[in-house]
Amino acid sequence: MSDTFKKQLDFIVKEHVFPPPRTVSVDTQAVFMQRMSAGEFELPSIENKDAWRAYINESNYWLTELMKEGTKMHQKILSLTSLMDLQYTKSFQAKLPKVWRTVRSWRVLKCVGVILTMVIFGVVTGCDAKQSDLEKVSLRTPMKSLSNLSVVCSASVIQSVVDGIVGGIEIKSITNGPRYVEGAKYFPASPDLPEFCQVTGSFVTNPDSGKTANFLATLPAHWNGKYLQMGCSGHCGQFAVSDVAMSFATVTNQGYPHDPIKRGYAVFATDEGHEGISAGAWAIKGDGNVDQEAIDDLLQRATRLLATIGKEFTQAFYSRASATEQDIAFSYFIGCSGGGRDALVAASNYPEAFDGIIAGSPYNGVGASFQMVAVTLATLRSHEAYLSPTLIAEVDSYVKANCDANDGIKDGLIQNPAACDFLPERDLPRCEDDVAGD
Repeated sequence: MSDTFKKQLDFIVKEHVFPPPRTVSVDTQAVFMQRMSAGEFELPSIENKDAWRAYINESNYWLTELMKEGTKMHQKILSLTSLMDLQYTKSFQAKLPKVWRTVRSWRVLKCVGVILTMVIFGVVTGCDAKQSDLEKVSLRTPMKSLSNLSVVCSASVIQSVVDGIVGGIEIKSITNGPRYVEGAKYFPASPDLPEFCQVTGSFVTNPDSGKTANFLATLPAHWNGKYLQMGCSGHCGQFAVSDVAMSFATVTNQGYPHDPIKRGYAVFATDEGHEGISAGAWAIKGDGNVDQEAIDDLLQRATRLLATIGKEFTQAFYSRASATEQDIAFSYFIGCSGGGRDALVAASNYPEAFDGIIAGSPYNGVGASFQMVAVTLATLRSHEAYLSPTLIAEVDSYVKANCDANDGIKDGLIQNPAACDFLPERDLPRCEDDVAGD
C-alpha cells in the first residue's frame, strides 16, 4: 500500500466526510486498505450481473465499516450517494469509462452512485492518482439563504442582472410555460416548499438571424451551489416535465415532487426553440419550407447554449442577491424520453459542460418518425413493396448476423450500432423475379 493512496483516503475522509477531530479507527481503515491492496475490489465485467450484485454488497459493507463510527459521518455519506448530490470532480470523472456518465435507469444509477462515491474515496481510481487531483475537489462553503429573495425576484432587477451576459437574454412572459406578469414570480415559503423565484424569458440562439428559444429558471433562496438543467419531452415546445414547481412532472425528470427545489438546486430548462406540442408543424414555415433554424434548436443548439447561459445567469443572480461573488460547485443534466435524447446528445457532443448526466428512456424523434411513418408509407407504394411479418422477421436475423457480435458478445443485442456494417440492398436476399412473397 503506497503512501499516496493512504494520503488520498485520509484527505477525502478528513475534508469531505467530517471535520476534525473525529477520525476513522485505525483498525477499520487498516483492514479496508488490506482488502484494497489485495485487489478484492476490482470492477467485474459489466455483463456479469451476479458479480455486480456481489460487488455492490461488498462495497456497501466496507463503506459501512468506515462510516459506522459516527452518525454525522454516516449522514454525510448518504448525502454523497444520493442521486443528485454526488460530489465527484471532473478529474475523477475523466478516469471513468464513458458508460458511467450516461445512466439509463434509476436502479442502475443507485449502483453507480455507490461506485462513484468509492471513486471519491480514492478506491476505484487506484493508487497512482496524485494528491493535487484530490486537492482540486471543491470545498465550497454553502451560501447563506437569501433574506431578500422577494425583492430581487422581479423582472426589472433580474433583467439588470443578466444584461451583461452574452446570449441576448430577455426577461418576459411566455405563452408555453408558467405565465407570470413581466416574467418573474416570487413564491414565499410554505409548509411543503421553501421560498423560491421563477423566471421566464428568451435567449438568442443565432445572433445572425435573431432566432430565440424560451427558458424557465427556478431559483431557490437556499441555493446549494449547484446547477441542474432539465431535458424536455417529446418534440418539446413546452415545459410540462421541466417545471420543477409542478408536482406531476416527477415521473419523467425530477424524482420526488419538488425535489430539486427542496434540495436547493438552481434549475433551468428550455422549450428548444419553438412553441406548441405538435409533432412537427413547428418545423414548417408559413410558406411551406422547412424551418431549419427551429430544427437546429431542437436537435441540440438551444440546450447546448443554455448550458452556458444558464450557469452564467445563476452565478450573476446569486452574486447580486447575496452581495458576494458566487460560483457553481457542480452542474448536472437530467432528462427522460425527449429529455433522455437531450442527455445523450450532451454526453456525446459537449460532456465537458456537466459534471454528471442522467439519460432516462431516450426517445429518438427522428428515428421514431421514420419507423412509424416513412416505413409505412414506403410499403404502400405498391403491392410489391409490402413487407409481411415473415419478411420483417427475416430482416432481423440478417441484421443480427452482421452486427450482434460487434460489441464483443453474441447475445441477441446490438449494443454498438455505430459498428454495424449492414446495407439492406447488399445484405438482404431478393425475392425471385422481384415478385413479393414470403
